[in-house]
Amino acid sequence: MKRSHIIWLAVLIAASAALFVLFLVLQDRKNNPVKNDETPKAFTVMTIDVDSVDKIEIHNTYYDAVFEKKDDKWYNDNDLPNPVIFENLVHEFLKNLLALNKIENPADFSEYGLAAPAGTFTAYAGSKELVTIMVGDRVPTKDQYYCRFAGDPNVYLVSSSYAFYMVRERSYYTSRVSLPSISAAKYVTEVTIEGSLFPEFHAVKLMPNPYDYSNKNLFNWVIDKPYRAAVEADTINAPWLAQLEWYLAIYCDDMKVVRPEEFSKYGLSNPAATLTVKYTNEAGTEENSYTLLIGDTTDDGGYYAKLQGLDVLLMMSEGKIRNMCEFDVFANTYATLFFPTYTTFAKVEITTENGSYVFEQIPGEEKNTFLMNGKEVSEDFMSDWSSHTLMLVATAYRPMDTPETDPIMTVRVEVMDKEKNRDSELRFFRGEDGFITVERRGVCDFVIDSRSVDNYINYMKGLQE
Repeated sequence: MKRSHIIWLAVLIAASAALFVLFLVLQDRKNNPVKNDETPKAFTVMTIDVDSVDKIEIHNTYYDAVFEKKDDKWYNDNDLPNPVIFENLVHEFLKNLLALNKIENPADFSEYGLAAPAGTFTAYAGSKELVTIMVGDRVPTKDQYYCRFAGDPNVYLVSSSYAFYMVRERSYYTSRVSLPSISAAKYVTEVTIEGSLFPEFHAVKLMPNPYDYSNKNLFNWVIDKPYRAAVEADTINAPWLAQLEWYLAIYCDDMKVVRPEEFSKYGLSNPAATLTVKYTNEAGTEENSYTLLIGDTTDDGGYYAKLQGLDVLLMMSEGKIRNMCEFDVFANTYATLFFPTYTTFAKVEITTENGSYVFEQIPGEEKNTFLMNGKEVSEDFMSDWSSHTLMLVATAYRPMDTPETDPIMTVRVEVMDKEKNRDSELRFFRGEDGFITVERRGVCDFVIDSRSVDNYINYMKGLQE
């Protein structure tokens, strides 16, 4: 065998042996895995009673603040603490003060960024300082930070979670104050104003309203305060829909987080007025509400206010509050005394000083028949009667007792669909000042110009001639 062949054969045998040894090593590692010796093992630096923590100070590159706990809630003089974050700070971070390595007899703290730390975190139990933690520079080539604890001469290497909790911006520790917002007036279902500062008010959306004679659900909002009986809100001419726009959002000039016991200084422990607005989501599947408490006036003439359940003091302008709580209720009321959709009525009996008039609707197979005093009349005749009846419009809100005199006109309405609508009665009493008092649904809350009623009586008289 040639010498060159012997050399190549030796090289091949050596290479094969090396590969076989490498295979055995890899197979052994596969069958007997071991942890990397360089993987740090965490150990506890110190343990504190986290349930006793009632004060936290945070000082870092982005934010400085002091938070105090009272009755299981955290407070700050300027911000609203995020309760989820503070639960994590106490029961995740402070409960597990672990380190990955310890540097004994360290060099000057400035070598680790700890002479002027990026973040300092102190926890107290009452006046007792439980722990102060300082985070410095990031360890080169590792996702770790230099850290030290007050009273401990050593420097520790800790995980990045220390920086995650301690060196954050304001928005991390605080909650954004979310004020109510309703996307459209059609989702509002009820408005209530109570207290001594403004007249009491209550309006509610009824589906259906039994006194809505329109057959088109035109009057699904009714007002029953300050009125003594429910009256339709004016949604046809739109003033009530415009009023509802004021309740879609709460706008304030400024806000401040205060502790519960401090609200009394602003007249909010016993508010002078409350505004409650109920509304649904856009799908109509959820019911929501907010209650605005209104207290003393501010130095610039506005009002202090707060939302029930939110410990935030609101400063709101006088205009905003008054537009929400002190408006002309009568201007938002549908003043027509009843909506005369004649197809809704089975019978309408009108009694005046000049005689009685009875309108009837008789159901038929193909169409209904209309009678006045037993005589058939056309739908055009009934439409003309409806137009004149619409002219009976209240001119003012003037509550009074029912007069003891006889009425000059009475209107009794019997409806066709008694499951949907309700019968009603109107009585008109002549006054001495050019107005006629109207009794509607059992109470006298309105007056009407006497000329309107006299013209209507003359119109009815003319129907018989």
